[in-house]
Amino acid sequence: AVIFLSTGNPVDFLFHDSDLARTDDLVQEALTAADLSHKPCVLAGMSLAGTRAMRLARYCGEGRSKNKWTPAGVVLCDSPLDMVRFWRADEKAKSRDANTIATNEATWVNAYLERELGGTPNTALDAYLRYSPYSYSDPDSDALAPFRDLPLRAYHEPDVDWWMTNRGKDYYAMNSVDLAALVNALRLLGNDRAELITSVDKRMFPSVNSPHTWKIVDPKDLVKWVSGVVRG
Repeated sequence: AVIFLSTGNPVDFLFHDSDLARTDDLVQEALTAADLSHKPCVLAGMSLAGTRAMRLARYCGEGRSKNKWTPAGVVLCDSPLDMVRFWRADEKAKSRDANTIATNEATWVNAYLERELGGTPNTALDAYLRYSPYSYSDPDSDALAPFRDLPLRAYHEPDVDWWMTNRGKDYYAMNSVDLAALVNALRLLGNDRAELITSVDKRMFPSVNSPHTWKIVDPKDLVKWVSGVVRG
């Protein structure tokens, strides 16, 4: 069974506990309607949807959910996780102004982060660390506790040539950095079910086709992995 969850806001960052509680209730409502509340549930998302999946998994993993369901695993596809890194990369994109798409996205995203988190990482670092599903800047290893035993797959295609040519960005601005750091940190904590899936030229070409896409994921292999998680 597959549930496609929409909060009605395509750029919903799930900034606040009230946002998480509302989303948690939506999942429970859908599972109850389908008589699936007693079944394992794997969260999956591409880009910001993956960020939301991790936020929701942490919310449930910390015991804050009042509902019956709990995530059995998480799948991420090129998702930003470290909002300190993300904000700084967007500030660089704004100052460089090398590509209209990159500049416009950086402008609205950073304005949104600053409004909801009470400033920039320079003035409200704790808020950025609390919001980030994972941050390389966070000295608190307990922040990863909800994911220590959680099966997790992170997909990315780190085509830096595409990003430099088409967006004026480099490795510092790629979500690959967050995903690799997260999986490495989880493995060092003993999570042997945390996987980083790296592809090369997996998506469709010509080169104008962005690597920021579900097309880098092998759907049959992913379904096999999810089936293994669900079956335990």
